[in-house]
Amino acid sequence: MIRNARRFAEKIYGSILEMRDNYSAKQCEASVGDIILQRAELEHCQFLLTARKMDIEAYCSGEDKTFPYQNTVSRAIYGIDHEEELGNRQFAELIQSYKDNGYNPSSYLTVDNDCRLIDGNHRMGMNLYMGIERFNIRILKRESVNKKNLDRYFELGLSTSFIKRVFDESQRIQEWLINTGNTFCCLIQGEVAKDNISLVSDIEMMTTVLKKEVKAKSKVESVLIQFSLIEPKYEIRDNKLESQRVFEIERLLKKRAAKYSLNTLIRVSKSCLEGKEIWKEFYALQ
Repeated sequence: MIRNARRFAEKIYGSILEMRDNYSAKQCEASVGDIILQRAELEHCQFLLTARKMDIEAYCSGEDKTFPYQNTVSRAIYGIDHEEELGNRQFAELIQSYKDNGYNPSSYLTVDNDCRLIDGNHRMGMNLYMGIERFNIRILKRESVNKKNLDRYFELGLSTSFIKRVFDESQRIQEWLINTGNTFCCLIQGEVAKDNISLVSDIEMMTTVLKKEVKAKSKVESVLIQFSLIEPKYEIRDNKLESQRVFEIERLLKKRAAKYSLNTLIRVSKSCLEGKEIWKEFYALQ
C-alpha cells in the first residue's frame, strides 16, 4: 500500500516536472567533452555513462552479453523492483539500432542547466563507443538532483573493485578527450609573458590545465592550453552552448595583456565544441 502510494506520488511529480521542462528547455549542439570532461571529482552521471560504455564494449565483442555493470548498479538501487530482463532487451535493441542506423540527430540527450547528463546514459555510452563527438542536447533550466561525486555508489554498498574498474575506464576516457581536442582550449599567439606577467601562469591559476603545447611560426609563438572548469556555468546564446565562466576568463586575460602592453592575440573557447575547432587550427599550424 505504502509502496503504491509512493509510486503514484512520484508519477505525479514526474509529470509536473516534465511539463515544466518541456516548456523551458532549449536545444543546441554539444561536444562529448561538454558533458563528460571531468570538473572536480568524477560525477554520478559520468560514472554511469562510463559503465554503460563498458557494457556496450563487452556486448559487442561477445565477451559478455548480460550487461553486468548496468545490472549490478540497478540491483543495488531498485532491489526486487529491478526489471533485468526488460532492461537487457531494451539495451540490446538500442545497440542494434545504432549498428543499423547510426546516431539519430533527432534523439536529444537531456542535460541540466550546467550540462550534466540527466537522460541519455545509454545513448551517450553508444556515442562514446562509436567515437561520435558531436550530438544534439536539450538543456533544462534546473539543476540535476544527482550528486556531483560518487557518494551514491559507495552508499549503495558497491564493491571497491567494481567502482575502481569503472573509475579507471573513466580516466582513460579523459585521456581520449584531451588527445582528440574535446576540451576547453585557449590559444595565445604572440607575446605570452613580459617582466612579471605570464598569461599561461594566469590560466593555470584560473582553470585546471590538462595539457600545454607550444609552436613557433615565423618567430611568432603560439601556445595552446587545454583545460577544464569546475563550474563552467553554461548558457545557450544564439543557439550555441557557451560557458559564462570562460567569458570572464577571456575578459581578464585580454585586460591583463592590454595593461602590460603584450602584443598578443587571445582566443578562449566558450565550449568544448568550440575548443575542438581551436585545437584543430593549432595543430594545422606548420
